[in-house]
Amino acid sequence: MTRPGLSYKGDGLQAVIPVQPFGRAKSRLSPVLSPNERCALAEAMFRDVLAAVFASRLFDAVHVATGCEDAARIAREAGASVLPDASQSPGTNGAVDAALAKLPLDAAVMVVQADLPLLQPTDLVAVAAALRNGAEVVLVPAMDGGTTILGLSPARAIRSAFGPNSFAAHMAQAGSAPVVLRPGRAVFDLDRPEDIALLLACRSDSHCIRLSHLARAIGLSTHTTKQENTSHVEGDHARYASVR
Repeated sequence: MTRPGLSYKGDGLQAVIPVQPFGRAKSRLSPVLSPNERCALAEAMFRDVLAAVFASRLFDAVHVATGCEDAARIAREAGASVLPDASQSPGTNGAVDAALAKLPLDAAVMVVQADLPLLQPTDLVAVAAALRNGAEVVLVPAMDGGTTILGLSPARAIRSAFGPNSFAAHMAQAGSAPVVLRPGRAVFDLDRPEDIALLLACRSDSHCIRLSHLARAIGLSTHTTKQENTSHVEGDHARYASVR
């Protein structure tokens, strides 16, 4: 049974989660994490994001866009479809654009990045509500200027521009139309060494919490960098209470 406030399933909303090969993900963390640690972290974050997307019960279909065999296996085991990334392009934009091109032209889509260790199912509700209410482009900005979630209706309303300063790039494409939201903890992605402190704030039943020792090993705490900016979270939860 769908929980109150998580009842948009049936509107045709689809999720796309782009995933780079775990072995080459998170290169910006190389000063503090070994290749094996970065690989384990990328996999753990993807597993937790995938679980949050399914737990939200917002989507008619969940697609994982990837050229990574391990990510594809995890996706299929969870019940997601796999849209192979044959672009061989760096970053996630090639995979996202190829995935969107395979969806119906009139599909409403939520592109959710795979590196959001604090993401909760309820964080997705406000984005779904905005799309349901007619928004063509919905953006959730990351704390570092990127984009953590991109809502599109139709699916090719704008081209994806993920990467450094992608929020500004998406805003420029969307013109005056975009809806900008900061729901819950969806603004926190893990890209930089200091962001590893986010692992200390993960749910106790998450995959990421099992890697919290990585933060302690390099001397980080829950008050490091992005965690100092979490004061808005409670306000955001209250703000979106009406759609939950």
